[in-house]
Amino acid sequence: MTLIHMKMSTSSFDIDEFEMQVELQQDMNRDKLNKETMSMIHPDVSVQYNSLNVLVSNQGGGKTFTACKECAKISQVDPHAHMLIIICKAENHDDPTIDIFKPLIHIPIIYLSEDEAEEYMKNLYEYKRAYNQIKENNLETKIVDDQVAEILDALKVDDFSKDYLHTLVIVNDSAKSKLFKTGSYFSHMIALGRHTQTTTFLNIQFWKGLTPEVKANISTAFVFGGFSRQQLVHILSQLPSQYDYKEIYNIYRTLSKHQKLIFNNGDVTLG
Repeated sequence: MTLIHMKMSTSSFDIDEFEMQVELQQDMNRDKLNKETMSMIHPDVSVQYNSLNVLVSNQGGGKTFTACKECAKISQVDPHAHMLIIICKAENHDDPTIDIFKPLIHIPIIYLSEDEAEEYMKNLYEYKRAYNQIKENNLETKIVDDQVAEILDALKVDDFSKDYLHTLVIVNDSAKSKLFKTGSYFSHMIALGRHTQTTTFLNIQFWKGLTPEVKANISTAFVFGGFSRQQLVHILSQLPSQYDYKEIYNIYRTLSKHQKLIFNNGDVTLG
């Protein structure tokens, strides 16, 4: 068999011009790109936009306190934040920790039971898609008033002034939750927060209860004091980045129950 080698003509292709066009497209679509990336929200916020974050501690370790504190900060510094959804196992959502932060959370708070959560979130993301389509196609004045009222009410906003909407979600006792069965819609949805502009906080006591899909997409892990060396090594071994177990344990073993190490893309800080 005879192989014929054909030389591609590159005379009409200017790589510098091409790179300029790519940069131009990026600049023109900056808002679209930003809303689907994981990036810094604010220097004083420990998590990123559209991220999946896990807080693991023994009972009473401070998971809910820390998640609410982060959400309160985000609600005050992020102009795109529009609502906080708190999902608990039961319909009774009384929690003194959440009550402490209510005056500091400057966006509406929605409480859901596990039974309500999946259907509510499906509907919410349909309304967010409608909102995005209206913004991208400048349709604000071209849809009927009833539709406008329905969309804005569902998203807890007054108008279409925000370029996009950043949703915050806290799930309590999530490792035992039926929402996180392997292959479930909810598990898949929160693992891909960049597509739905959602930042999620999962509060857990047992790391083993997390699904592989969730573990693979963790951005930041808050590991509170009180776990054994074996438990800590197990947790760190399943984070996306690699860590020096021995060095970290020497720090971790000095922590109190309410102190924590924050693991974020290879970096470790004391919280």
